[in-house]
Amino acid sequence: MTARLFPLGGLAFVVLVVLGVVAIGGDTPDTSASPAELASFYGENDVRQGAGSFVLAAAALFLLSFLLPERFTPLRYFLRLLVLLQASAILFFVVSRDPFPYRLEDHVFILLTAGLVVMGLVPLLLGLTLHVFDLPLWRKLLLTVLLLLHLAVFVPLNVLLHVWLVMRGTAIVMPVLFLLFGLLLDVFIFVAFYGWALSWGGAPGRRDAPPPVHVR
Repeated sequence: MTARLFPLGGLAFVVLVVLGVVAIGGDTPDTSASPAELASFYGENDVRQGAGSFVLAAAALFLLSFLLPERFTPLRYFLRLLVLLQASAILFFVVSRDPFPYRLEDHVFILLTAGLVVMGLVPLLLGLTLHVFDLPLWRKLLLTVLLLLHLAVFVPLNVLLHVWLVMRGTAIVMPVLFLLFGLLLDVFIFVAFYGWALSWGGAPGRRDAPPPVHVR
């Protein structure tokens, strides 16, 4: 199946490279340009060059998804999903004449708010899912504290990274960052800590609850 799609992947790679270099990157100075001309061009087109770099990176990831061996199949499909979302964002900016409806401030506010909501739900979710198992109380409290501390550090740093990437690559990268590297990462962190807790000392058993009165 991959062998059949490889020519199509190569064609898409070429299209993305041409789009990143010609359509977005613009007419860069040649080798005979003076240092002043180079500084002037890249100073005036800094954002545009950053967006073109992200398009070229997406093209490289798409080609890489076809070169990875079969054992990396989940990663291959994730890379293709990432490139598909990025291509959709590029198509929107190419076709649409209206300005992008979301500002960077909105992106930051939504991610920080979602992170706070997840942190607020952590004790409740752990109480309903993890605390029903026979684990020592100190382990349950330790996991809750560690998870909250991890999210308290991760969420603002992740948002800060988003701000830097959007400033370098323009709003063209914002949809991918929001859909794949925003709230979804917070959920993955919760699942990872939950799985780690269940691995402590083997698989814990469910607490033995007394049978209901009507069946005694």
